[in-house]
Amino acid sequence: MIHLKLDDVTYKYPHEGARTVRIADLTLTPGLYYLYGANGSGKTMLLKGLAGLLTPAKGIVKLHRGNQALDVAQYKWHMGYCPQEYALLESLTVYAYLKYIAKMRFIPNQLIPSRIDELLDTFQLKSMARQKIDSLSIGQKKRILLLQALLADPDLLLLDEPLAHTDLHEYNMLSRLLASEEGERIIIASDHPISRQMDISCRILFISEGQLKGPYDSEQLKASLDNRIVTCRIPTTRWREQLEKMSRVCSILSLKHGPEEVIFRVYLHAGKTSGSVPFLANVEITTMEDVYLCFQIPSVRDNMLR
Repeated sequence: MIHLKLDDVTYKYPHEGARTVRIADLTLTPGLYYLYGANGSGKTMLLKGLAGLLTPAKGIVKLHRGNQALDVAQYKWHMGYCPQEYALLESLTVYAYLKYIAKMRFIPNQLIPSRIDELLDTFQLKSMARQKIDSLSIGQKKRILLLQALLADPDLLLLDEPLAHTDLHEYNMLSRLLASEEGERIIIASDHPISRQMDISCRILFISEGQLKGPYDSEQLKASLDNRIVTCRIPTTRWREQLEKMSRVCSILSLKHGPEEVIFRVYLHAGKTSGSVPFLANVEITTMEDVYLCFQIPSVRDNMLR
């Protein structure tokens, strides 16, 4: 069984006063793990650390295959990394770039064409194989970055915001593709949760207060918020006067200003109903954005994890 074990690990950039991310004790088995955290919380730093681009300030990171802990060279061989930045050779065609990466990963020459063709087909890029990368859209370039990380069929796949800057079609396609791979490997993908219902089940890791927390089951987290996420609409002339009353019955997750009304999205406190909120209120379907925002509020987080 493949598993990734982190034992009392701390990652920190070398400059003075840099943020740290601490992992007390964590073992991950094959599956899809979405990594959430505020901007600047250390998501990219953690992924760079797990990719071997940043040495831990303390602790031990080991990737195991069966009973064997891999050494550093073996770890890198069995790991794939997709950075947030576009590290692409844009003057090359898609096929030429992937062939170059395959050779860099020491994939045997006789296996390279079939492996590239298989992944081009999976990522719906076969028709673009002979196009230069600089002619592609941002979403298509995102797919190439993800594809190159999978070329060597890694046991550990590290993805830094693979779904950012994608349209709805690409977002759904890549989300399902990642979900389909979860039984084969450990996938850690940083992401910004969006206000859309997630239709796949996964596990969630949070970076909060400088610590990596989890993993948690996404369906269980959403279920803990059932009937507690509500929107209410308050006239623009009256919303400020309602804040104190609202604070007694709910926690405000977000608000959106319109010309005539302010739309609040809130978490109802225990024992409260949508009727407790001023003005018209509607119970909403929980999204992963709701889960993420609720997790940042300590009292709500405690209720979610009970």
